[in-house]
Amino acid sequence: MGRQRIISDSFWTDPDLINLTTEDRMCLVLMMTNQDTNIIGIYRTVWRVVGAGMGWSEAQTLLAARDLMAKGHVEIDEATGWVWVKEWWKHNYIRGAFVGNVKGKALKEMSQIPEKWKRPAYESFLRFDEDGTVAEALSVLTASESGAAKGYNALFGQQPLEEIGSSLARIPYRGHRDGLPSTSQGAPGNHTPNHIFTPISTTTQGNGLQPGGGDFEQVSLEDLVNAALWAAEKGKTIKNVGGYRRKVRNRLLEQGPNRTDFETLSAWRNAVEKATSRDDHAQKTLAQQEAANAEIAAKYRAAQIRFEALAADDRQVAIDEFKRCVVERSATLQRFYAKQGLVHKAVHAAFIQFFSDANRGDSA
Repeated sequence: MGRQRIISDSFWTDPDLINLTTEDRMCLVLMMTNQDTNIIGIYRTVWRVVGAGMGWSEAQTLLAARDLMAKGHVEIDEATGWVWVKEWWKHNYIRGAFVGNVKGKALKEMSQIPEKWKRPAYESFLRFDEDGTVAEALSVLTASESGAAKGYNALFGQQPLEEIGSSLARIPYRGHRDGLPSTSQGAPGNHTPNHIFTPISTTTQGNGLQPGGGDFEQVSLEDLVNAALWAAEKGKTIKNVGGYRRKVRNRLLEQGPNRTDFETLSAWRNAVEKATSRDDHAQKTLAQQEAANAEIAAKYRAAQIRFEALAADDRQVAIDEFKRCVVERSATLQRFYAKQGLVHKAVHAAFIQFFSDANRGDSA
């Protein structure tokens, strides 16, 4: 029996999809429901097969897919057949993909995402993360991929300025108290959008922004958008996340950030820092536990070696003491010992612990 795929009825009224043609919509539905789809909406397909159910040839399927990619709703790699459906989490519950038995499969699928898509895909997942479940799963995944733990802030971290291509415009902005653009930016409507970094004044005078002059730091435009979305979702569920983000981004580019934007950004960064701190604490606790377990294991190995080095009579004395002090006081160990003696794993583990704690392993 085929798997069930769900498309929300908001698909037909989504403002992000308003400019799609009939063929675009058919192709998007196909990419969200075909037999190759998986948990995360990033999968590999065969072009000549996937469109067959629509009666499309390979060329027709690719033509429609290219159009969807040009409009920003999917990413495709024609050579390898990889597809990333960017509308996926509007129609699938992201938290359900990272809990229970499904979580392992979702993480495996994420580890197979093409490298060129991993960072933007992870960031897109985090935009739909309501309670930190996805961030926690991504921390585990990125730690296993890189060999070093990466917290929430590493996943949402800013791209270093020196890595941004020189072709991207950097527009200086000096914020006024009311958040309106300064005259240095030119006439309204003539701004060049900069979707990576917009230099913004963060010098404060009291609780407001310093009107001109002062120190400047690089603030990510996307961080301001992420912060606004985070604040909005604390009070209600944002059904159209993409539309909300675009609305905030356009306002920031046209009007500039205001005092509330900076306050929200600060609160969001504090929340991210706390989440990272919790991750770090959990990792530290885990590392301490692993170190303690390793120390105990080493202690028991040493005890095993020294026990085996004893003469036969001395070994028997140790076993008799173990039976008297431990086995005879546990009905469960008595049953195991009667059947298999020290060969039984539970009995052997209890004996080595007893032998080590009794300091019999301290001397050869």
